[in-house]
Amino acid sequence: MVKGITLRSRQYFDVGESVTDFFGNVIHDGQMDDNNYAFELYSEVNDRKVFEKMIRNNESKSSRPLSEDYCKNLKELIGHNFSIDPKQKGSIGRFISSSCMGNLVPHVVYKNGINPLNAEIAFTACMPIYPQQELSFFYSCGYIYKNLKDSCLCGELCCIRNMHLFPYIRKDDVIKFYKKLYGRLHEEFKLRVLTKNSVNC
Repeated sequence: MVKGITLRSRQYFDVGESVTDFFGNVIHDGQMDDNNYAFELYSEVNDRKVFEKMIRNNESKSSRPLSEDYCKNLKELIGHNFSIDPKQKGSIGRFISSSCMGNLVPHVVYKNGINPLNAEIAFTACMPIYPQQELSFFYSCGYIYKNLKDSCLCGELCCIRNMHLFPYIRKDDVIKFYKKLYGRLHEEFKLRVLTKNSVNC
């Protein structure tokens, strides 16, 4: 209730499994407003080199899979920052919470050609996810420090609100804590599944 809207799993997901997606209208910096749901898709500073290398490789080959028009449009696009805005249209992925230790990892997926305007976000599990467990991912260091430093509600041992405890928490303590937590979740899950199967028999 404190968080408001959250997204919870309805089934078990193992590490590496696809869980959900995040899509919407692709917008550039000039169209951005105070948008808490927008997901940064393409950063000129971080991603431009990859696209420029792709264009150079295309130009150095005798057989060029990318047309001149395609390369020209791509060069214009990579001069801007792009985000996905799900406010007008989008998926339930926009309700995934931030966590200092999220159980999901976002991946950029391109459809109909490698182009910032053709991208969506796909989330895969980076740790086991059990039924009714909240879905979350690490938004970014910048977002956490700027917006959640004093108000993060993830409840994780490594939460930024526990910074005063960091000098006293060792890596072994963190491993022990999460091993015990996930061990209990796994035992409860097995018991629930076994009970359900025995009733159905």
